[in-house]
Amino acid sequence: PSATPTTATPTDVPSTLQPTGAPSTAPSETPTTMIPTTVGPTPLPTTEAPTTMQPTPQPTVEPTTAAPTTLAPTEAVVRVVTHRFNCGGPEITDSEGHTWAADNQIASGGNSIQPSLYTTVNYALTEETQQFATIFSTERYIQTVDSDLVYTIPVFGNGVYEVELVLGETWHRPIGTRRFNVLVQNALVFESLDIVAEVGFQVPLIKTVTAIVNGQGTITITLVPTTSQEGPTISAIRISRVDDVVEDDGAVIARVNCGGPTIADGNGNTWTGDSLASLGYSAGGVTIEPSRWTTVNYATTPYTAALTVLLETERYVRPGSGNLEYVFAVNQPGVYLVKMLFVEAWHTQAGTRVFNVDIQGEPVFTNLDLVAQTGFQIPVLKESTVSIGATETELRVQFRPSDGSPEGPAVYGIELFRAVVEANPTAPPTNPPSAPTNTPTAPTESPTAPTESPTAPTESPTAPTEAPTAPTESPT
Repeated sequence: PSATPTTATPTDVPSTLQPTGAPSTAPSETPTTMIPTTVGPTPLPTTEAPTTMQPTPQPTVEPTTAAPTTLAPTEAVVRVVTHRFNCGGPEITDSEGHTWAADNQIASGGNSIQPSLYTTVNYALTEETQQFATIFSTERYIQTVDSDLVYTIPVFGNGVYEVELVLGETWHRPIGTRRFNVLVQNALVFESLDIVAEVGFQVPLIKTVTAIVNGQGTITITLVPTTSQEGPTISAIRISRVDDVVEDDGAVIARVNCGGPTIADGNGNTWTGDSLASLGYSAGGVTIEPSRWTTVNYATTPYTAALTVLLETERYVRPGSGNLEYVFAVNQPGVYLVKMLFVEAWHTQAGTRVFNVDIQGEPVFTNLDLVAQTGFQIPVLKESTVSIGATETELRVQFRPSDGSPEGPAVYGIELFRAVVEANPTAPPTNPPSAPTNTPTAPTESPTAPTESPTAPTESPTAPTEAPTAPTESPT
């Protein structure tokens, strides 16, 4: 999550990207029996072809029929978020509806502060980091003379966990003003970490590390001061359980033929048409039969050969028409496996259709570009997992257009299973801790004392300091 994918941009969108006219008798894209009765788009006119989505039958482009050798679905991995903590602040809800708990029950050492009371806070956020907008309202930090800042976080069982540290330099622009060491499970994972040097001033930095729990019952995160001017700071912590999904359990919960009727695939499995909201389809998008508008010659791959019949229809979103969403009823908690069938039937150029896939509001595929990643008219299966809690009764799969994409998302089939999960045996590096412990001879964290040296400047007069000019930074 520390890397932000770059949205592909078409470099040469042909003038025939969108249909410019209709045959003398335009085919109906959406059979009347396929339109949801309570939600869905307005039917297209019957006298002209759609004007904002798919190309006319000319020119005909023949795809390659050779299937690549890398289309096997990648091993699905469960990443179940178990903890979210807002460091140095109260419980909050982010822009995606996730709750971040206060950290005062798990933090030992350090002080909290609200930077906006003393300096201008204006973080450069992207689509992926927008959820952290309220996170940077507070932070927990320690001075260089303080003892270490230690988080001891209880976890629910042995296994492998992914630890994400949300960091930002709110106060100091110069590189080198704040450097600190990070230990996870007593192993040094980041040495002399300098936020400004890595990403810049007031830019989010997400550092990810793997932690193994084998009997401890906790994950320990330690921030250790160095000899730099300022001590460690942290804005949020997110922890996910990481396990390998062995396979689905064979008992299908849903199979949906997106944009089409109920059919049987090459293996004899029944795929239900998505014409009714009760069958999974929720909102957004219209249906179309690609072969009625363009030449279709799909490549055959070992993983999609039995699903060719599903490629006869699609459900897609016109540009600027919002998102496409499917909602499935689930009746018990646990880990679920979602399989999705995609193909680019229309456009040969990378960047023409770029979109995102979210499950339960969490991004699982970002800036998905089928032509760039798989090829033209080559079907591909994408898999992801999601953990359903004891109080949840729905599983939501949402397809969102990426910013600047000329075309909206298109999907051909969705399968939903309960997942069979086993613990991932992979362990993180176990190098011994080598960071300084910096233990003072007497505590210096008195709640009534200033904690960022308010009586003495800690930086040159031309740069902002993290300290107020009056001792008002006592822990909140």
